[in-house]
Amino acid sequence: MKTLSLSEKKQLLFSDYCQFLLASFHNFTQTYFADHTEKWSHDQLNRLLREERISAGDLWRSVKNDIEFHPDGCLLFDDTKESLLHDYMRQQLHKPTISVNIA
Repeated sequence: MKTLSLSEKKQLLFSDYCQFLLASFHNFTQTYFADHTEKWSHDQLNRLLREERISAGDLWRSVKNDIEFHPDGCLLFDDTKESLLHDYMRQQLHKPTISVNIA
């Protein structure tokens, strides 16, 4: 895995998280990652992803040599966020409303 210009500790976390994502067949959360490793917490990963500007290109350059390509294979990247109920509720609270009073 190609290294980025991160501190040694952050590079180890980034490397472990990339390996976790590559080995996963589902879209797992940071919490799921933290629950399945004794080495890292959700907060540590969250800080890394929030504070360091790691682009999709950085991620790809870091992992592309670890991927075995096949002529009939494909690789899909999905960075969408699944909507959560509290996001929906927050949106509903902030919708503009129009009230008309006809006398």
